[in-house]
Amino acid sequence: MTTSSGQRHRHIMKLTVCDRSNRPFFIIVSECQSLRSFYVLISLFLMGITFFQEAVFCTSIPNDCEKKPHLEIVDDPKEQQRIVAEERKKESGEREQETVVLLHGMGRSRFSLFILERRLRKAGFKTLRFPYSCLAGNDLDEITDRLHGYVRENVKTARYHLVGHSLGNIIIRNGFKGEYRVGLGRIVMLAPPNHPSKLAGDFSKNPLFKLLCADAGKRLASKAFYQSLPVPEVEFAVIAGSRGQRLTFDEPNDGIVAVRNTKLRGMKAWVLLPHTHTFIMNASDTARYCIHFLQTGKFPEVI
Repeated sequence: MTTSSGQRHRHIMKLTVCDRSNRPFFIIVSECQSLRSFYVLISLFLMGITFFQEAVFCTSIPNDCEKKPHLEIVDDPKEQQRIVAEERKKESGEREQETVVLLHGMGRSRFSLFILERRLRKAGFKTLRFPYSCLAGNDLDEITDRLHGYVRENVKTARYHLVGHSLGNIIIRNGFKGEYRVGLGRIVMLAPPNHPSKLAGDFSKNPLFKLLCADAGKRLASKAFYQSLPVPEVEFAVIAGSRGQRLTFDEPNDGIVAVRNTKLRGMKAWVLLPHTHTFIMNASDTARYCIHFLQTGKFPEVI
């Protein structure tokens, strides 16, 4: 355990439990007001190991686990900062060198992906949210060109991934008509309309729909456009929703997109989750599937 005093007598406590080979088995870092709080922390932690190991850790402590922590006092404030930075670096691991670029759906803003973004950051990824609008005057090809430029200018890591929601996936696919910056790893599609949209066709002549969706709305109803739309040239997975409605659909759907229209040849993984089209990106299981695929190139068997 390492304690380090800073200003106003604040202490950073680092408790490391090692096995007999001196390999760290469990590490906890906490900030305390006083050394008294520090000793209370030790007592509670050791009591937890002794009496609640199954309940707290969901596993038994290895037989060779040494429960005698090593105590070291460090008074240098710079050392305190180094300890905290080191722990954060260990938590994020190599994934801190990868970026995820997020694309929102039609009629939404990049703030709709705020919750998913936070979960990706917690998993160790750097994140960016591509801003765009599909209102009148914004051609889909122009938006795609801006995506290429945004990636070149803002992604600072060697490897990066793309995660799109709804229309965002069509922009990603349209981007393969051109050339993405070198380093594109994987793609996760959330509720993608990978085939002509029934709703877009039904509302294609509606003045309000034309105003709000403009060129993008026309493309979503066009069979010719979809025939020209490339399939991603990198590994990609699809997460579809099943909590839909029966007013405009007579088949499984997420409220906006039919389940069967989310599938795309070449996809490496596909999963159906009980969420609506509008809020699928906010679900915790959506984030877990997304993170697992970006890290491993496959979906987990059990979530």
